Amino acid sequence: IKSIFDYQDIQTAYFMGIDVGSIVAQGFGHIYPNQMNALISIGSYSIYHDSCKKVQKEHMLSNLGLSFQWLFNLSGYLNHFANLAVITDSGLQKYKLSQAKFKRSGMKAFKGVDRFYKFEKPSKHYPIYVVCGEFEEEVIKDASIQFEQKVPNAILEGFNKSKHVVFLDQPRLFIEHVQTFLKTHLKWFDTI
Repeated sequence: IKSIFDYQDIQTAYFMGIDVGSIVAQGFGHIYPNQMNALISIGSYSIYHDSCKKVQKEHMLSNLGLSFQWLFNLSGYLNHFANLAVITDSGLQKYKLSQAKFKRSGMKAFKGVDRFYKFEKPSKHYPIYVVCGEFEEEVIKDASIQFEQKVPNAILEGFNKSKHVVFLDQPRLFIEHVQTFLKTHLKWFDTI
């Protein structure tokens, strides 16, 4: 991310991350705090609190089984995540379309993410919009609540009739709420 900022001469940006994308964005915001304006975190959790340990522990056994599926049945592996991601038929179609070109080598993108869990305190408190679907995994719902409670400037909103990738299940509502958050954030940003 930093290379893109430097190459494009980008000074600051707003980030949106789903799951691990939110973890990476938080890590970037920790290392380069003055380049992060705000974060929209979807179906994720704070890197600064024990919720990440709870999520990892909860997923440990299922991840072992998924590793075998990833090796021997990639389409089954992708279908597993599609069923966790969305609840609507239109959302499922969009999700599967986005995964159509996914290859095993794409997992290399996750390498090194664990280093972000070692940060102790945020170096700057930027606004964070934490989003969670009604039918999200319970461990993620709990982690989202903890995110809002323990991280300054974080606000949580649950979306009815949606799972992990809220914007695929409730696109219009999601866009409206993100616009409201950004408008509010812009007012907040002008006051500091």
